[in-house]
Amino acid sequence: MASCLTTPTDAATHRRPPWLHAWPGAERQLGAMLDETMGPVPARVFMLGAEYTPQEFARSVCAPGEYVALTSFTHHPFYADFALEVADNSGREPFFNVPIDTLMTRLERAVRAGRGVCWEGDVTEPGFSFGRGVARLPEGEATGQADRQAAFERFLTTDDHCMAVVGLARDARGELFFIMKNSWGTGNPYGGLVYMAESYLRLKTVAVVMPADVAR
Repeated sequence: MASCLTTPTDAATHRRPPWLHAWPGAERQLGAMLDETMGPVPARVFMLGAEYTPQEFARSVCAPGEYVALTSFTHHPFYADFALEVADNSGREPFFNVPIDTLMTRLERAVRAGRGVCWEGDVTEPGFSFGRGVARLPEGEATGQADRQAAFERFLTTDDHCMAVVGLARDARGELFFIMKNSWGTGNPYGGLVYMAESYLRLKTVAVVMPADVAR
């Protein structure tokens, strides 16, 4: 399944990732598996009274350049694009690299404006609990730029999972949480939502994808 690191251009143009060429019959096998689990690709798509082919629909809702992927790591220059070295980025798509404070500011701005944001990051920390609907770090854990970089280089932060960022909240102490819409069902106290502490997001984010007009 594609993650939020798969670009709209990939979806609209059916560009094949490099690994498909090394796996004979991969496209046919994957197609059969997806047809069995999700149903065949529809011939036509209907939305708001208009009719599209799936390719026309992809181009109409995800135009090239409409979304920007932001990341924050120091092994590449800030305020420049680079191909993020993670497994999901097999197509070597560009990510715009910014300081973590800038990424957090733009993320919060996008959420407050009601814009769609996809979060890609690490959910392997003991403090991430879907069952409790909370993701937080131990009290006092460092979350600065150098701490992020060290966790990434030691493979303590990996691109495990995607979630949609759908809101903001504060607890009784005033701590900021980002409300994440997950894909693991509704079996927790918040109907499937996860409340991710700002500190967790600062340290464990690999990338966020948001509309270009609020990302730059």
